[in-house]
Amino acid sequence: RIGYFIPALWRCFSVIAAHSPASRWMNHYVIEPVACTPASGWEKGQVENQVQFLRGELFCPRLAFDDLDALNDWLRLRCGELANRRHPDQQDRTIADVFADG
Repeated sequence: RIGYFIPALWRCFSVIAAHSPASRWMNHYVIEPVACTPASGWEKGQVENQVQFLRGELFCPRLAFDDLDALNDWLRLRCGELANRRHPDQQDRTIADVFADG
């Protein structure tokens, strides 16, 4: 979704002009624009909340390791912890069990 990106878009009857920079950018990345309703601020906020959540889950905390072996040890431990969680669709099995069945 494109929220509050409207000033960057050259619009003509709710259609992005074919020669606009935004149109070229969207064609290059093969995306279809879906503009948020300007009067509905919750749409933009919802997307921002999802991005903030993912940032926190993926990038925090920032870890420091003395060497590559320490990083690999930590990654093995973390992957093991995640693999032992319950699978979201098959609650009676762990994620590792589901992956083992292939």
